[in-house]
Amino acid sequence: MKYKICLFIMIMFFAFGVYADGEATIKNIKVNGTNCSCTGFDCVVTTTDSSATITYDLVDKDATVDRLSGFKVDLLSEATTIKLTVSNTIDEQKIENVYNITINKKVVESDLSLKSLTVNGSTIKVAKDIIVYSFNAEYDTKSIKLEVVPNDSKVTVIKEDVYDFPLEESSLSCDFSLKPASGEALSYRVVVTRNLKPDTTLKSLKINGKEIKLDDNKFDYDLTVEYSINELEIEAVPTNKEAKVDIDKKTLVVGENEVKITVSTDKTKSEYLLNITREENIDKSVANLKKLEIAGYKKFDFDENVLDYTLNFSSIPKKLTINAVAKDSEGKITITGNEELKDGSTIVVTNKLNNITREYTLVIKESHNISDNKNIVLVALIGVIVAIIVLIILEIHSKKQEKKRYLKKIFDLRHKIEKKRKEEKEKKVKDDKDKKIKLKIKPKSKEKVDDDGIEII
Repeated sequence: MKYKICLFIMIMFFAFGVYADGEATIKNIKVNGTNCSCTGFDCVVTTTDSSATITYDLVDKDATVDRLSGFKVDLLSEATTIKLTVSNTIDEQKIENVYNITINKKVVESDLSLKSLTVNGSTIKVAKDIIVYSFNAEYDTKSIKLEVVPNDSKVTVIKEDVYDFPLEESSLSCDFSLKPASGEALSYRVVVTRNLKPDTTLKSLKINGKEIKLDDNKFDYDLTVEYSINELEIEAVPTNKEAKVDIDKKTLVVGENEVKITVSTDKTKSEYLLNITREENIDKSVANLKKLEIAGYKKFDFDENVLDYTLNFSSIPKKLTINAVAKDSEGKITITGNEELKDGSTIVVTNKLNNITREYTLVIKESHNISDNKNIVLVALIGVIVAIIVLIILEIHSKKQEKKRYLKKIFDLRHKIEKKRKEEKEKKVKDDKDKKIKLKIKPKSKEKVDDDGIEII
């Protein structure tokens, strides 16, 4: 019985002691909802957040804490220690316990890769290790808009809303970056290249067999035809072989007419406008030239009813001296294109009489005469002959050198043979001499020896 009483007293004493210690304690200490690991009054927790909300429960409701449960602190370093002082009064005696709550901030590397990338509505295939992308834009694109989605939703995209793309620029670099919550940003670049404008120009244009000189930026052309022409034969060749050419053919009326030539591709088109004036039914021969002479050009045969001529020159002069006389003395003559002449230049001699105009065309061509060709052939022939002679000389020289090398080899061989024979002869003479010496110095035996020292057996 005494044993049971003692055991009861010890249990009550122990329980009272624990309760007394718990009067100034807290429990369920959490940081951002995560339980802290506590050893005594030292507690530790790890978080990846930049701030922490600390909560706890009182063991004794009468106890007080210097910070209310649910207070928030910013985590400015890798480890932050918060002190909580828990106080209580028991039997007029104040009890205090200090809790040290250490919060370790774990740095998590952000994913700075792309989930998707869209340029002007077109999706580009992205890869994790690629930071430079390329994109081909239409030739008339004026601006570039990027839509960037990172794999990490916490990453901030830093870019421009719109990247201006001036038409005179052929390429543009659009830079943007992904910025993590902490650390350095990763830069990306999209290189945009402008596609070439589809060529919708004409390479050549012929009307009724006459070549029309085309200018790069000119799409309107004026042309006058005689009354006898009521339809046009138009040959239009596009610069771009893939382009389509549509010709608005029509019957010409006396006076002004418009003929459209459209050159088009799937993406663009150009329109040429021919302003055709069909003359009235009049005799234009009254505005013919009576005389047309080219100084220094003896082969020029002029006919007042022939309007087109070709002049061939071996060396084209910069300017021609032209003498033109109108059939009617009232005609006014003008000459155009007679400057800085070259192969293909066109000179137009115009005679205007009242409202009637006649144009004589002189086309300049560069040609080489027969004598020049003969000279070229002669020079080439001489060159071939000289080359053959040089090759023959080199061949003869080579054979001589080869013969010398052959004779030298024979001489060297003979010399070696003579030397060898001489050495063998000298060796034989020496051997014979040595043999005789040996015979002379040989000791005398008991046998009879002749007078010459030779042993007789």
